[in-house]
Amino acid sequence: MMLQTLRLKNFRNFKNFSLSLSGKVNVITGPNGVGKTNLLEAIFLLAKGKSFRTTSNGYLIGVPSGNSPSTGIAFIEGLVRGDNELETTLGMSLSNGSKKYLVNGKDSSYQDFRPRFHAVIFSPRDLDIIIGDPSLRRAFLDELNGDGSGEYVNISTDYRHVLRQRNQLLSRGKFSAAELDYWDAQLVDLGSAIIAERKRAVDNLNQRLDAGHLFLEYFPSPRIIKEELEQVDDWTGGKVGELFRHKLKEIVEREKEIGFTLIGPQRDELKFFGLVDSSGVKRDLAVFGSRGQQRMAVVHLKRAQLELLRAKLEECPVLLLDDVFSELDEHCREILLPIFDYQQTVVTAVSLPKGIEASMSVELK
Repeated sequence: MMLQTLRLKNFRNFKNFSLSLSGKVNVITGPNGVGKTNLLEAIFLLAKGKSFRTTSNGYLIGVPSGNSPSTGIAFIEGLVRGDNELETTLGMSLSNGSKKYLVNGKDSSYQDFRPRFHAVIFSPRDLDIIIGDPSLRRAFLDELNGDGSGEYVNISTDYRHVLRQRNQLLSRGKFSAAELDYWDAQLVDLGSAIIAERKRAVDNLNQRLDAGHLFLEYFPSPRIIKEELEQVDDWTGGKVGELFRHKLKEIVEREKEIGFTLIGPQRDELKFFGLVDSSGVKRDLAVFGSRGQQRMAVVHLKRAQLELLRAKLEECPVLLLDDVFSELDEHCREILLPIFDYQQTVVTAVSLPKGIEASMSVELK
C-alpha cells in the first residue's frame, strides 16, 4: 500500500499544495513551523478520517486568527495504490461543523472510506501512551482494533451511545427496573465484545514484542473479569458477559447514588512493564522507567503495531514518523531503521537524519 500523491487546499498553512511520493522512504525537511507535521496530519486524516492532533475541524482550515477556529473549507485528496495495484482517490472536505468523505470523487460514508488506506503514526507525543491518561491507552487499543475492522468501529460507536443513554437514566434518579435492564443487556453485549477484542489485541502485540524489553498487561473493567479468567482462555466466550452482568447488578445501588456507570470498557487500563534495573524484575514503566526507557518501549510498541497491522491487512500500511529521530538515541534508531524496508515511509525532520537513505526528499521553507 502506498500514497502516490497528496493534494491540499486551504489545509492548515497550505493554501494550495501538491506532493508526489515514492514507494520507499520519503523525507520532508525544514525548520520548525513550516508545516512538516501538517503534511503527516493530512495523510493520517486520509487513513483514519480524523486528526491525531485536534478534534476541531476549525483548526485544520487555513491559518486560524488568534486562538479561534477558522471558518471556510479545507480539502485533502490522495491517490492510493494497494498492494494489488488497484488505485483509489480518497478525499476529505472539512468545514467547521462537518466532514465530507469522498471515494473516487463520489460522496462516501465513513464506513466505506475508513478501510481503504492505512497508516501508523509515530511522533514524540506517543510517549503519552505510556505516561499519560488511561484514555490514551484505550484509544491506542481501539485504533489498533479499528484498522481493517469496520465491525469493531461500529461496536465501539454503539457502545458509546448505550453508555450515554444508561448514564442519562442513572442521572435521572427515577426509572423502572425494565428500563435499566434494557440498557444493561446492550451494555454487557457490546462491552464484552470490546473487552474480548482488546484482550486479543494485547495478546497479539505481546507475541511480537521481546518480553525482555516490554510486556503489556490488560486490566478490563470490572477487574473481576481478569481475576476469574486469568488461568483460562475464555475471553471470547459468554463468561466475560456473565461476569460483567453480575458485577453491574452488584454495584447498581452505588451507581444510582452517583448517577453514572462505574464499570465497562470506558474504565479499562493498559500497563507497560519492562526491565528498569539489574534486579531482573519487570516494573511499571510509567512509574519506574526512565525517560530513555519509556522512549525505547514506545519504539518497540510501534514496531509491534506495524507488524500486527501488516499481518491483519495482508498488506503494508504506510509508516509516518514525525520528527522522532531528534528524540531517539543511537540504540533506538538501530531498532527502528530496519523496518523502513517493508513499507512506504514518510519522515519529517529539521534535516536529513543520520542513517536514512531517502528515495524522495523535499524541503519546506
